[in-house]
Amino acid sequence: EFSTRSGVEVIRPVDGNSDIGEIVGIKWKKEQGDDRAYRVIISKESDLSNTIVDDSFELPEDHDEEDVSYAPGITLEKSTTYYYEVYVDDYASGIRSFTTTDFNTSEQTVAISPSNGEADTSHRPTFIWEEEFDALMYWVQVSTSNNDDFESNIVYDEPIYLSGSG
Repeated sequence: EFSTRSGVEVIRPVDGNSDIGEIVGIKWKKEQGDDRAYRVIISKESDLSNTIVDDSFELPEDHDEEDVSYAPGITLEKSTTYYYEVYVDDYASGIRSFTTTDFNTSEQTVAISPSNGEADTSHRPTFIWEEEFDALMYWVQVSTSNNDDFESNIVYDEPIYLSGSG
């Protein structure tokens, strides 16, 4: 049996958040003296039955961040409520929830550089964009096409994880 302590402080997603995209990142404060062993459970059921994620992991020895970030590496269903709990040593965060959006692409991340349609870009460009508050990762796609055929001409299609996520 796990007990809840005030020291397991989940930073995001905020309990009850209804503005989560198809990829979620979970972040919590690391307590002084915590082991490096963690467990994250995600389910569509409020009692955490029928889990879709049940992942135990340890932080690397050189992890010196104050927070722990976790990206489960799954694509979530749109307009769906999920429940999750984070276990740290013998403590649990308590069951929390979030709801995904309908993934409306009108709320896209704003690219700063290179600008759309920019010519004479370096063959190894540096991509800069406005940071989203909740983001633990971004997905970068580069295509040789700028029309409706974008997806069939993708030359780069990879996630970019922010420091401390994984």
